[in-house]
Amino acid sequence: MYFSDKALLRTETIVQDADGFNTVTTSDVEVWADKKSVKRTEFYMAQGAGIEATTVFEVSDYNDEKVIVYQGKVYDIIRAYQDGSGPYELTCSDRRV
Repeated sequence: MYFSDKALLRTETIVQDADGFNTVTTSDVEVWADKKSVKRTEFYMAQGAGIEATTVFEVSDYNDEKVIVYQGKVYDIIRAYQDGSGPYELTCSDRRV
């Protein structure tokens, strides 16, 4: 746990524009992160629920964001876990277009 990389935690909000169309606005917060592999148990449990867990990030700060951007790639956060007062562990899947 070195927190050697930077990532963006993103909050997405859907708002309606003046013409009545929905648009997505984003708010990003830069955090220190480490990228890790998904553990075997998490991978198969997620797959059993119809979700593909692709990577795990450990981050120092987390405020219930649903998206993380790492090296230009966008991931959906499917699970956030904190053991005591330690770092947050975010299990993520590749964002589908």
